[in-house]
Amino acid sequence: VAILEDYLQVTPATSSLRCEPNSGALRRYFKRQELENTQVLFDAGEASSKLYFLERGTVDLVVLPPSPSTSTSNHPPADQAFSPRPRVPAASSGIRILRISGGGICGELGFFFGTPQAFRAVCTSPRGAVAWTLDRDAFSEMKSKAPQLCIMVQTALLKSLALADSQQYFNYEATKRAVR
Repeated sequence: VAILEDYLQVTPATSSLRCEPNSGALRRYFKRQELENTQVLFDAGEASSKLYFLERGTVDLVVLPPSPSTSTSNHPPADQAFSPRPRVPAASSGIRILRISGGGICGELGFFFGTPQAFRAVCTSPRGAVAWTLDRDAFSEMKSKAPQLCIMVQTALLKSLALADSQQYFNYEATKRAVR
């Protein structure tokens, strides 16, 4: 829960909410999930039912090549809590477009846009990873029963996305300079 508490630190922007996140409140809405190396968190085309806050380890987002072998019909529904997911060889699972490490978030685009997942997310940590998940039902409950905590979660997501975007920009600029 420490990673979630770090995400939800009270800042000047959220200090007026009169909400101090604590592990009890967070555990009411977030569930801890242990991930094994090569475990698929979600697959391209699946319903987006969870947000993943990565506590430790790495998760790769990959684009799958179009082929019948990428069908998600063999997978259980995405809304089954902690259903075992298949393991896939990382090298054969598509083209990595992003590596997320501890402190990162994934699954947010489809979750908030209500669209199917655009990528496959695969745990790539040899020793596994730990993620805290927030599903749609818990998010709806949080909105109605703990709206201030919900605002803090949304603020944390925005900060994370802004940071990720700025890192991509600086990586792009550094690559441009290195190529010159």
